[in-house]
Amino acid sequence: MNDFSNLEDRLDRALKTLGEGGRASAKQQEEMNALQTQVSDLQGKLTAARAEQETANTQLDKARARVKSLKEAKGKSQKEARESTSALEKQISTMKSSQEKALEKLDKAHLFSQRLKEQIAELRKKNEEMVGDPSLINTGLEQELTQLKEQRNVDLEEVNMILSRLTPLVEGN
Repeated sequence: MNDFSNLEDRLDRALKTLGEGGRASAKQQEEMNALQTQVSDLQGKLTAARAEQETANTQLDKARARVKSLKEAKGKSQKEARESTSALEKQISTMKSSQEKALEKLDKAHLFSQRLKEQIAELRKKNEEMVGDPSLINTGLEQELTQLKEQRNVDLEEVNMILSRLTPLVEGN
């Protein structure tokens, strides 16, 4: 820009000289033509620089818009991730609860099984002595039936737990 100002000053002086002296010498005419050529070149460069600046500004605006859209997409993705995490945490909590219940029932089943084994051993002992005690037989059968029911409940809990894990996968959630 400083060169442009210098050239303008030189051109103004040359024009002033022409105005005062009437006609310019050939040397002055050449200098004036050279100065006009340089001014034209600098004006062309200035126009090109302005066009480049406009292009750069346009690209900058596009980049800002892209950054804004990426930030919005990031926010949306983070929100979806939080919602998904929350749903998974609820599912895990439900599964833990089901697992705890199943373990409690399994413990009960083991306890009934142990009692049943003890009663069967006692019944065998009585039968070896040839003394059949119908109340022991009934008690043993009742406990065996109770143990079978508990085992069935444990199996059902396990099936329900597996189904609760598979259902979201099948439904696509």
